[in-house]
Amino acid sequence: MIIISLILVLIIGAILAAVLLTFASKSNSTTTSSALRWYPAAVTIAGIANTNGTANYLLNAPYDVTLDYPNAFYVADQNNNRVQKFLTGSTNGSTVAGYANGSTSWYTNALFGPTRVLLDPNKNIYVSDTSHHQVKFLLKDNLTATALSGKVHQQ
Repeated sequence: MIIISLILVLIIGAILAAVLLTFASKSNSTTTSSALRWYPAAVTIAGIANTNGTANYLLNAPYDVTLDYPNAFYVADQNNNRVQKFLTGSTNGSTVAGYANGSTSWYTNALFGPTRVLLDPNKNIYVSDTSHHQVKFLLKDNLTATALSGKVHQQ
């Protein structure tokens, strides 16, 4: 009787293992149709290594990058208090949020230590204005900011 029980347990175990292996092989299939791939050798596409400044081709503590595939990318240039837009293939950026000279103030259009930049489907810009404790919103192609959160200072 014990031998028959052991044989039944082995048969049931073999059936379960076969079912699980078949299910696992179907659910673990992978596809390689992705258009974007990581390139292992780093290439500088914005800024100059070991050089900071406020010129349109320089960055100072870039913190975040957002892609506007395939036309441009946006950089939260933290210590220059601005967001720079770089067109694909260009090393010169244009300031799309904050002041181009890197200055700051309490005015709504100024940034102070931006750390995140996001685009919505309409290419409107959202910036985490960290040291002002605000999130700012800029309509596409418009340098006028609106504070979405945080206290708005008046001068």
